[in-house]
Amino acid sequence: MPAECEEAWDKMDSLSTKMGLSEEQRQFQKKQFEAGIKEMSTEDAKRLCSQQTQTLGIIGQ
Repeated sequence: MPAECEEAWDKMDSLSTKMGLSEEQRQFQKKQFEAGIKEMSTEDAKRLCSQQTQTLGIIGQ
């Protein structure tokens, strides 16, 4: 998984934890996230993940 997506996932996981999701729910989300990333080209995945990281950074403030 591209580094941009690792960063996006870290932010999503942190937000999910703050929202009170269980470990099981977060692991399920991670599997879905990784599956979606694998279906994309590397460039598309990097672009999407960069956008998600920016959005999640704003939400997390």
